Amino acid sequence: MKISSKIFLGFLGVVLLLAVVAVIGAFSLNGAGKGFKRYQSLAVQTNAASGMQANMVTSQVYVEEFLVSGNEESIDTALARSEDALKEAESLLGVLSEAEKIKITKDTIVNLKNYIAAFKEVASLQLARDKKVKTGIDQIGPKLEKEFTKLTQEAWSSGLREEGFKTSLLLRNLSLGRMNAIKFLNSEHEDDYVTAIKEFITLRRDMFALMKSLGSGMVFDRLDDVLPGLEDYELILSQIKEDIILRDNMIKGILNVVGPKILSDIDSIRQVAKKEQEALGQETKEHIDYSMILSLLISAIVAVVAIIFSLFMGKSLSNPIVDMTMSMKSLADGNLDVEVHGLDRKDEIHDMAQAVNVFKENALAVQRLEEESQKAAEKAEAEKRRALYEMADQFEASVGSVVKSVSQSAEHVRSSAEAMSANAQQTSQQSANVAAASEESAVNVQTVASATEQLTGAISEIGQQVTYSTDMASRAVEEANDAHDTIDGLVNAAETIGGVVKLITEIAEQTNLLALNATIEAARAGEAGKGFAVVAGEVKNLAN
Repeated sequence: MKISSKIFLGFLGVVLLLAVVAVIGAFSLNGAGKGFKRYQSLAVQTNAASGMQANMVTSQVYVEEFLVSGNEESIDTALARSEDALKEAESLLGVLSEAEKIKITKDTIVNLKNYIAAFKEVASLQLARDKKVKTGIDQIGPKLEKEFTKLTQEAWSSGLREEGFKTSLLLRNLSLGRMNAIKFLNSEHEDDYVTAIKEFITLRRDMFALMKSLGSGMVFDRLDDVLPGLEDYELILSQIKEDIILRDNMIKGILNVVGPKILSDIDSIRQVAKKEQEALGQETKEHIDYSMILSLLISAIVAVVAIIFSLFMGKSLSNPIVDMTMSMKSLADGNLDVEVHGLDRKDEIHDMAQAVNVFKENALAVQRLEEESQKAAEKAEAEKRRALYEMADQFEASVGSVVKSVSQSAEHVRSSAEAMSANAQQTSQQSANVAAASEESAVNVQTVASATEQLTGAISEIGQQVTYSTDMASRAVEEANDAHDTIDGLVNAAETIGGVVKLITEIAEQTNLLALNATIEAARAGEAGKGFAVVAGEVKNLAN
């Protein structure tokens, strides 16, 4: 199997294990998320129940305050708190999923609506009672007492002693009736109402008896005027009693029953939600702890597997590479007998071992070629020495005549150079005369003169080179005379002669080039350069 395939499979296994960890983590987070969502729902339920409970308790406090003090502001506050509790109950119903809680909440909503309606009716009855007391009892009672007091005083002042005494008794009954009526209004006890009614019954009976005995007169008329007010007073007091009875019945039958029931239901919802919160919190904590332990365990397994895989891959790669490195080092040191490891493998190490083995085979081939080349070089060297000896013998026979011929040529070149030098001096003199005579072609003549000076310098250099060539030729002659002493001296002399010939050729080429330049400059000078052109042609012919 290829190394890349091994690595791929190993990493694939690690990735799969990590995927398992991720899946477990996802499930754990999902479970924890559901738990937190449920916990949040329970918290909403608990908060809503607590808010309902607080609003309901506050509402009941203001209801009691209203019933005791009659403060109308307490009505608005109590109704507002009750309605807030109703809104919270309706909102709570929207987040509930348990049938039991839904049923309790629906019952609470119905009870809250009944409680609010009952309190409104109680408040209406209480306000009506207070109004009847204020506009009826508190107005009619003092007026009746004032009328009876005035009547009694007038009867006494008129000398009607018996009438005055009886009206004073009526005033006493009125005062007792009013006192018990006020006591009833304050205590709202049945006994106080009965006592007050009895006093008013006695008052009316005595009034009718007195009026019957009088038949007419001032006292009769005055009693007849007071009688409707007394009847109204009794009627209003009885109406107040009926309102109180209705109010108390609603308080005892609805408010005092529904109110505690609402608080009890709300508290049960709150307590259940609170217990569920506590249980869910513990369950969620245990779930998270379990998920963390499981994730850590699987992560540890992944780490161990990754370490084992890394060690295995490291050994499977490093050992053959180390062996191959040792083989390559031995090959580099020249040990071609070393064994190349890894040729029996079926992965990339096998390819590397094959490459190293190719280097080994090539090195062996190069070694064989070097040995064969060395043998061939030795054989060629022997052949070369034999050929050189033969060539030296031949060269010794022919070099004398060559040297003599070269010497003669060099002498001839020297004579020609001297002649060229003289002609060049003559040409320079003629060019100077021509330049002085022709002012119109001053620029061209100056150019020709410059070229002539260059030519003169070149000719002088040629003379020097010729002299040098003569010296070299002389030395060559001397060395040629000693050629029979050593083969190496003959070879060097031949090379020197070749250099002389090459130098003479270069001098001739340079002279020819200077003559050509002089011809070009003479052509540019026109008529003034014709004589110089003739001299330049002779120099060129001499160079050739």
